[in-house]
Amino acid sequence: MSGSRSEPGPYPLPTNGVPTVSAPSFQAEGGIDAQAELPHESSMQDDGLLPDCPSTGAVHGPAIEDDPQDQIYDNWTGILQFNRPQEEEDESAPRNGNDILLTQNWLQREFEPEVVAQLAAEGPVADLSGVSAEAARDLITEGPHYVPSQQPHAQLDHWPWKDRPHCTLDALGALPRSLFSETELEGVRWFAHSNGVPTLPTVKTLKHERSDITAVAGSKPRMFTSQMDNMFVMANLETIIRHEFANPLVAQHLHDLPEDSGESLSECWQARRWRHEVAGNLAGPMAQGASGKDYFVDEVAMARVGGQGGDLAPVMVRRWFRRDDAVWARVNPLLLNSDISSFVVDNRAEKAFDAPLSSFRLSVEDLMDPHVQLEMRIPSPEHIAGILNDDDEPLTPWEHPARNVLRIEAQGLRVVGCPLWLYCDDTSGNSSKKWNKHNSLLFTLAGLPRALVHLMYNIHYLATSNIAPPLEMMEQLVEQLRRRVFAYGMRTARNMFS
Repeated sequence: MSGSRSEPGPYPLPTNGVPTVSAPSFQAEGGIDAQAELPHESSMQDDGLLPDCPSTGAVHGPAIEDDPQDQIYDNWTGILQFNRPQEEEDESAPRNGNDILLTQNWLQREFEPEVVAQLAAEGPVADLSGVSAEAARDLITEGPHYVPSQQPHAQLDHWPWKDRPHCTLDALGALPRSLFSETELEGVRWFAHSNGVPTLPTVKTLKHERSDITAVAGSKPRMFTSQMDNMFVMANLETIIRHEFANPLVAQHLHDLPEDSGESLSECWQARRWRHEVAGNLAGPMAQGASGKDYFVDEVAMARVGGQGGDLAPVMVRRWFRRDDAVWARVNPLLLNSDISSFVVDNRAEKAFDAPLSSFRLSVEDLMDPHVQLEMRIPSPEHIAGILNDDDEPLTPWEHPARNVLRIEAQGLRVVGCPLWLYCDDTSGNSSKKWNKHNSLLFTLAGLPRALVHLMYNIHYLATSNIAPPLEMMEQLVEQLRRRVFAYGMRTARNMFS
């Protein structure tokens, strides 16, 4: 190593095995390397520039030619911790009898604009001031390297991991379909280092960070005992669905309403079952108009009937679907009894019709206002006499409340249905496989296109056991399916309810 402090180079290890850490290099005014002229910390103490303290035999790095071979370096104390270049002494600065500076602010005064510009041109330097004890310990353990004050955007792409190496290496040891052991991970690290990859996190570091990662992005698996006293592990379905709706790689492709595609049938949301047979509250419980009003199924609404110039008429929304990239509703007309005291839902087959979302004007929340009822001469949505299915048959009871229960539970949040493809996989076991014989429950989101639904990261493990049979694991799954899921919708950039 050269005797000049300004030249970068390898940092020698002292005989006690503690790696040295270099102080940041910068140029002071006049273009002179400020670091090259700085004495060791021990000499600064002798000159009265540092408070007296018990000597530990350590000096401030980096090493120079005159240092003893077993010299110990300590970069975490002394005047250099302020990460400032040395400047000429200010005669006006206050001093005491021992010629020690009295004001800390004077030591940390602002740079001149020329110095700031020069430092910016040189690039980032290590910010040693304010480093926590834990961060300092990491620096000493892993050797000298740059500690960024702000994480680059490229690294944010791999959140919640620190960067790409942490993400990819941790994934090798976390994917259940191709699990790497710790020994295999060490082999991967050796291979990478042998082929020019400068730094990779250690397996110990990955294990230490894994708990923080799983707390943010994990599926929160738990151990359960079935009614037959068999044990199995099941992930949290609610957590997985929340992650999927917030994932921009998934949410942009996810369909939450059935579609009327005419004679074409290429995706599951175009099939008859989702559009006609699944209950409206599950198939597509609501739609939101351009004005921000929410229209739920099984609620009274006012819509223009007969086109844009048609009259406003009360309708009962039965289900929502898509047609030609627009949202439509299947509705039943609402009839009035002779004294205009209640509605009658006209459920005769030839009377139901489709209305676009753009034709809706008033939601049930508007129609619950007595002033609106008086002005439009209609009864309250709470007063529904029954359902007319045939002219020759009596009315059947209407059993839904005026406000959809999902509207009440959602408290203003958007509500979407989330159909799932659920299946069970029985994996055989023998001496040539990593796993023993076991059963697994898995699912995919039915709203994804066929081209994406079978990609590996869109297939989710729910439960697995080599003891409990599938029906015993299904028992716990049914309990999870009954719960509502609150999630953040990446596509709509707002909270939602499923």
